[in-house]
Amino acid sequence: GRILADLVSDPMASCDDVHRLAALGTAVHAGMRAGRFGAAEQHFRACLGAAQGMIADDAGMTDICTILGCAGLHLAQAAALGRDEKTTRALLQQSEEAADQMALEHEVLGRYFGPQHTRATRSICLGVLGHVDESLEVGQSVSMEKLMPLMAATLLRAMAESSDRVEQRGTAAVLRARADRMVPPLRQQFD
Repeated sequence: GRILADLVSDPMASCDDVHRLAALGTAVHAGMRAGRFGAAEQHFRACLGAAQGMIADDAGMTDICTILGCAGLHLAQAAALGRDEKTTRALLQQSEEAADQMALEHEVLGRYFGPQHTRATRSICLGVLGHVDESLEVGQSVSMEKLMPLMAATLLRAMAESSDRVEQRGTAAVLRARADRMVPPLRQQFD
């Protein structure tokens, strides 16, 4: 993620603004996956700076908001992994407000952002933070058909983990089976 961010931040990089923003968003995602909130936050700030420049240049607001929205959700997940509940909730609140203003699930460059995605991420983050009942309640309110399959499967697997924590083993097994039908685990895909 850091290497990608460095490449596109170079003023001589031959990259259009939308792809530059997406690369910075990918770096936020990498920071989240590595469990490094500081790195994710640094790349998110770079994303914001790039987005401000794009807005000033009158670039497509839907593309900008979608990529920024995804990056914000990844930053919220990084905060949850770091057990920073206050920051997680604040970031999720901002994401929900932005998604509600857009009102639709949008896709750009393979990234999705909208009300259902923010709700799904809230459920996942709450599960990570140990708020199992709230996580399950939010997760059950998500319209799975509006999520891309990988996100839906991720949400179902997170809900299965939360169900296990409250000793609802049957529910957990059903959720995992549903997720596996949607997006089989890699070991099954390559057997």
